[in-house]
Amino acid sequence: MRKTVVFLAFALALVGMTVSVSQADEGMWPLFSLDQLNFENLAARGLKLKAADIYNPDGTGLWAAVVSLGGGTGSFVSPNGLIITNHRVAFGSIQSQSTAENNYIDKGFLARTQADEIPATGYNAWVCKSFDDVTKQVLGAVKSKATDLERYKAVEKATKEIIAKAEKGKDVKCRVAAFDEGRQYILITFLPDCKCAEYSKDIVPYKSAIYLPVSAAQLKEGDFDMTIGYPGGTSRFETSFGIDEALNFSYPRSVATRKVLIDIMEKASAENPEWSVRLSSRIKGLANYLKNFEAMITGLTRSHVVEQKVQLELKLADALQQNPALQARYGHVLPDLKALYEKHGKTRLKDEALGWLGQSSRYFGFANQLYRWSLQKAKKDMDRDPEFMERNVPSMRRGLKEAQVNLVPEVDKRMFTYVLHHAMALPADQRIAALDKLVGDTTKVGTDKAIETLVERLYSNTKLGTLDDRMKMFEMSNKELLAQNDAFIGLAASMYDDLEARRQQGKEFDGAQRRLNPQMIAAFRELKLGPAYPDANGTMRLTYGSIKGF
Repeated sequence: MRKTVVFLAFALALVGMTVSVSQADEGMWPLFSLDQLNFENLAARGLKLKAADIYNPDGTGLWAAVVSLGGGTGSFVSPNGLIITNHRVAFGSIQSQSTAENNYIDKGFLARTQADEIPATGYNAWVCKSFDDVTKQVLGAVKSKATDLERYKAVEKATKEIIAKAEKGKDVKCRVAAFDEGRQYILITFLPDCKCAEYSKDIVPYKSAIYLPVSAAQLKEGDFDMTIGYPGGTSRFETSFGIDEALNFSYPRSVATRKVLIDIMEKASAENPEWSVRLSSRIKGLANYLKNFEAMITGLTRSHVVEQKVQLELKLADALQQNPALQARYGHVLPDLKALYEKHGKTRLKDEALGWLGQSSRYFGFANQLYRWSLQKAKKDMDRDPEFMERNVPSMRRGLKEAQVNLVPEVDKRMFTYVLHHAMALPADQRIAALDKLVGDTTKVGTDKAIETLVERLYSNTKLGTLDDRMKMFEMSNKELLAQNDAFIGLAASMYDDLEARRQQGKEFDGAQRRLNPQMIAAFRELKLGPAYPDANGTMRLTYGSIKGF
């Protein structure tokens, strides 16, 4: 049987345009909020489209040509589903098909016809179908006196129920997205009117009724520019406490760790051409965030953003003092947020170390996922953590398979060794007890030797690096999995309590933020001290501006 599929291809279009950038106006607007824009003003600036030409709930409009690629934006540029995106997004597809002998990363790849295409491994193209406000259903599930953790769980449960109902019996994928930190919840439905299948030469290309022809017309300074896409996230309403933590803790420490891990992989790449190909995607991924965080540190420091936020919050506090009714409603918010970040900061070193253990080692990542899955699968579907629900089982299987392409055991070992040293250097009040027990007494042999011994034992006594064994473990019960006596599975089991405590603390922190931040945003808006649009959150947005030269 022939199946219809979104035909995923990537192209790099070199068109004759002036080197320029777009100076965007304030705002990344959800498409269902376009009624808040002044289209008469936009028309005077050069926009020739009506609101309905951009977004129409019936599925027409330019928005129908814009797709989410899971971490990036693409656009249909032909009626046969050809998608154009940028190099960063497409890189993983080319890299996964490369070898040392046939290196598309260096020489490039061009499919002149559909028959010349190769699989875009690891990619899904999501076509947005609809937006539905489900705020009442989500927040209605939260009891008035719920703790922050209870609040998180109530929202999660309601979200799972809404998605299950929306997806039942339909070939769609749904997401419930929080806007304004939880003031509003929108059900977003993706991928209408087509059947999905794995890549095959026999696929029937997705017929995109609306697509964006590539133009070679010159752009001029001052031209009106409009962009529709899926920006990752913005934090215009972030507090001074959150920005201070990012600027003086999260960003610089992440930069330092990423530099070391990149250096480890680059040195390994110089040793082996095949390793160079396999590691290139991970290097690029770490480097992208490294560049972003370095720029954020520079920008936040140069612009004195923390100080500006402190002044804005003082202005808010003063304005609330002048309005007793608003003071009664919102006066507690900033002090409560300050206390929340102070509590969060008490375990942040340990939390950071636990996070890097999984990010640095694919082996530990596999083990942790498989161990959690063996516990979660024993529960009813609606009682599982969202990532382990049945709707996500195919993507878990696919991820475990596709990871084999970039697996380099020796380099994985070097990276894991580094983060283990980092974890073993934690202060006494933030130690990882399970790790201390595994490493053992270091007074006789020293920390370096103890970690080296542990690492050798882990990598010498695991089958997680073998695809067939890894996939067999995916089907096992918790008892069967532990009976394998796999060293990394044992490590994941021993560290489960520490990792689960971190997850629960994260949920409680998120629940508190979703309680307090919407109130802070409401206060800013009622006093006209903050932007009207919600922060970007990985959902489709529109922004506009004018072309400016470099």
